[in-house]
Amino acid sequence: ALAFGLAMATTPVRAEDKVQINVLSKEERLAQQRERMIEENVQYATKNQEAVKAEGGGVAAVGGKRKTARPVAKNKIPDSAEPAESSKSAAAPAPAKAKAPEPDIPKKNKVIKSPADEIDPDELPSEAPNPPLLFAVVFGPATLFLTFWFLGSLNII
Repeated sequence: ALAFGLAMATTPVRAEDKVQINVLSKEERLAQQRERMIEENVQYATKNQEAVKAEGGGVAAVGGKRKTARPVAKNKIPDSAEPAESSKSAAAPAPAKAKAPEPDIPKKNKVIKSPADEIDPDELPSEAPNPPLLFAVVFGPATLFLTFWFLGSLNII
């Protein structure tokens, strides 16, 4: 056994690190996932708009539980009080811009404390910290010795 222990102690260690080179960090994975979600959202919105236009016009309600189309008034009747320039500018549709999603803000998790989750005193292991027992074990024998020594030196005992 001594020879085996000596052989194990003197043998050089040949450990190899199994490092994966192409592993992404969590932030990089989340960034890629967010980009894919944005791309899918844009693709879905364009497909939905094309389908609604083919059915007869309207703007799709994106992100709702129901995928229904809301009709859009194609030609507005300009009021006589408005100038002609504003009616021409209103007729030209504004280009649709895809909004970037807001960054996720971590919400506070609600912590529920239940009395059932606490450990009862009878469930504690024997190695659990117990300051009164430590004090009694450390100072008890010394106090007992000094008490008998003092009482014996005064011939009380």
